[in-house]
Amino acid sequence: MPRMFGRTDGKLKYGTRYLYMDKKTPYWRQSFHDIDDPDGALGRTLEPLYEAMDMITTFYMMYNDAYPNGTVSWKAAHSKGVLAFSDRLGFWLIHSVPKFPPPTTFDYPNTGKVFGQTLLCITFNLNTLKEIGEQLYYNSPGVYAAQVPLSIAQRFPVLVKVLVGEGPKTAPFVRLAKIRSAGGEVFHHFAKSKKWGKELYSDLVAPSLKIPLLVETWQRGTSTNLPSNCTEPYYVENVKHIRPSKNFSFPALDDHSKWAVADQARPFVCIGDINRQKGQINRGGGTVCFNSRRVWEVYRNSILDFEECPLYDFFSNSEQRRWSQRIRFP
Repeated sequence: MPRMFGRTDGKLKYGTRYLYMDKKTPYWRQSFHDIDDPDGALGRTLEPLYEAMDMITTFYMMYNDAYPNGTVSWKAAHSKGVLAFSDRLGFWLIHSVPKFPPPTTFDYPNTGKVFGQTLLCITFNLNTLKEIGEQLYYNSPGVYAAQVPLSIAQRFPVLVKVLVGEGPKTAPFVRLAKIRSAGGEVFHHFAKSKKWGKELYSDLVAPSLKIPLLVETWQRGTSTNLPSNCTEPYYVENVKHIRPSKNFSFPALDDHSKWAVADQARPFVCIGDINRQKGQINRGGGTVCFNSRRVWEVYRNSILDFEECPLYDFFSNSEQRRWSQRIRFP
């Protein structure tokens, strides 16, 4: 949640309040912990990694375009995340938080407490590292901390390419992958290279899944925001205001998260790491989408307002309707 001055709730006032959901409880719950508490969901997720870093069998890779030491990479993908695997299982944490996580011990940066953020953690079997590695290869993220055991490097050589910052040299400069989690859920990951030169959501995600999208991404900074894309049949419209709880709401300008929802006919939810901004057309980045009506309802119902596309079907005898009604947004 973003920092909300003037609130009596200390967690909201200081930007440490967070909402949490998982497969067993697919709805928002306010945590009793602060976001920077090691005993919170985020701290406990990363704790096993920090404890196992010295083991030679542990594979991990942390990447961000804004490193914890303050370095900012404009050449690397606008991607943020953590990969961590033992000899059988591991997780992929995809998030939007700059300067996170620290390379050796858990902490949460103050910069992550000003605006809203998103974090998605998925558990995978070790054999999925090939597909995940290929996706990251197309992104070319800024890796600032890693350990790649010899056995992993030999089995998944693409991870070594990711580690040293390599990316695709010839077209196509985008890659789509279906990756199954350890729990059997299918995730659709979309990766684009900076060489592709197009917009992720309107040029790749929407036409690939054949879905319209309402997209929430960062709308501040020096880069020009892209307007809603009203090219039929798959409109991509920008979210303007969010209410994740009846107790609070905030404008998209206060949100640094990156997520999208489709219509109720195909209830996809996407969570990623790149913005709908002109400057990010020439940046690598991606998003992961999954079909879950219960999670979709949570995200869709949190949208108070969005940048609507104009009326359509001007030459038809049928009644003119808003596109959002045509695709049955509730």
